[in-house]
Amino acid sequence: LTHLQDQTLTFVPKIIAVALVLLLLMPLLLGWATDYARNSIQESSQVFEGGEQQ
Repeated sequence: LTHLQDQTLTFVPKIIAVALVLLLLMPLLLGWATDYARNSIQESSQVFEGGEQQ
């Protein structure tokens, strides 16, 4: 039982660190995803309308 608790004590700070990094990077990641989706929709609409791709 003590061995399991020792593993948990080293695991919890890692989880907290990963959660903190994800929280800090979330605006950047959401911005990239939004830009990608916006560009994909614009380019696909140009293809379906017969327009030229840039």
